[in-house]
Amino acid sequence: MFSVSAHLSSVEVSMNPKFDIFKKTDNSVVWVEAAEDIVAAKKRLISLSSTAPGDYKLWDSSRQEFINPMDDCA
Repeated sequence: MFSVSAHLSSVEVSMNPKFDIFKKTDNSVVWVEAAEDIVAAKKRLISLSSTAPGDYKLWDSSRQEFINPMDDCA
C-alpha cells in the first residue's frame, strides 16, 4: 500500500463521481479518470489493465481511502 500526499485534496473532479482511478508509477500516483459507481469502476479497471497494464488504484471519495475493488464490501 502507499500513501497519498495532501495534494490529493486539491484535485478537483466532478462533484458526482464517487471513485477515482489512479495509476501508480515508479515515483508517483497519476490520476486517470473518474467513475460514477463501483460497477463502472471495476469494469474500467479491467479494461485499462488489459490495454495498458499497470498498478491501478481505486480511490473511494466517500471513505477517503484507496480500496480494493475486488473486495466484497467495495
